[in-house]
Amino acid sequence: MPIKPLQISVILLLFNLVAGQTKISEEQFITIGGIEQWITINGNDITNPIILFVHGGPGSTMSHYKDEPFTNWEKEFTLVHWDQRGAGKTFGKNAPEEVNETFYQNNPLSIAEMTDDGIAVS
Repeated sequence: MPIKPLQISVILLLFNLVAGQTKISEEQFITIGGIEQWITINGNDITNPIILFVHGGPGSTMSHYKDEPFTNWEKEFTLVHWDQRGAGKTFGKNAPEEVNETFYQNNPLSIAEMTDDGIAVS
């Protein structure tokens, strides 16, 4: 029976816990809702509760504040910053060379799409 991706993730997580490597610091684009979206994950112990920062976008993100003022929070929480569709590094990766009214007319942000993205992240 082949090993599935989820099983590999669980095995790696258990290996890290057994090895005592519970600190996490990752920054990467992941595919959410068909586009690459920017996520950062930081914490001193991956077994701590997770805080998902959902910024007030589209437009303004929280990921550029990941070092301050939240560094002390990493002792008790695993912090996940997500640059939502239409904002921050996610927008930079997916925007055309010229952003104009036609782009926004052809790529509207809907509540349903933003909700689906949020569910996928969580």
